[in-house]
Amino acid sequence: MTVINSVIIVTFLVFFLKNHHESLFANLPSILIIAGGLGNLIDRYIKGYVVDFINPSFIDFAIFNLADTFLNIGVALFIMEIIFNAKPRT
Repeated sequence: MTVINSVIIVTFLVFFLKNHHESLFANLPSILIIAGGLGNLIDRYIKGYVVDFINPSFIDFAIFNLADTFLNIGVALFIMEIIFNAKPRT
């Protein structure tokens, strides 16, 4: 998982650096994916596992952390960007 996580972070970092001149909103998916991936990667290197600490006890839901939240929001925004802003092929 650490190697896969590292490859994904580097891929999105390269994508972000190539498109850094765009607006913050256009880069937000990459920023969130990089931040979430780095958070989980740091946990894996230091502790050997990812620490989940948010447990919404008022509903029956999974335990998660902020890095997971950043990753999920970033991936959702990235998918919406692909779907809604896809340029037609010529």
